Amino acid sequence: MEESKENRIGDMKVKLCIILIMVVILALIYFHITTPRELPARYTQAELDRIIAELDRRDADDCVLTRTDAGYQCKEIKTGRVFRIMEREALR
Repeated sequence: MEESKENRIGDMKVKLCIILIMVVILALIYFHITTPRELPARYTQAELDRIIAELDRRDADDCVLTRTDAGYQCKEIKTGRVFRIMEREALR
């Protein structure tokens, strides 16, 4: 009878450890998902404001922005149209 009590206590400890590990993993996932993402450090807010104004002027839809040697390139997600913004245009 004594052995079975020890086994039950050991089983409860194992189950408690498993539950604790699961809670920690779920908490990490929750905080990873809910943490706000910041803008990449390679674009300043002033650069983004100028680029967005230029894309609005050209009536561009949602697009993916990448830096190129000559300036910036923005490829529309839906249509695939590419808008190129030269460095001088972005700095106006």
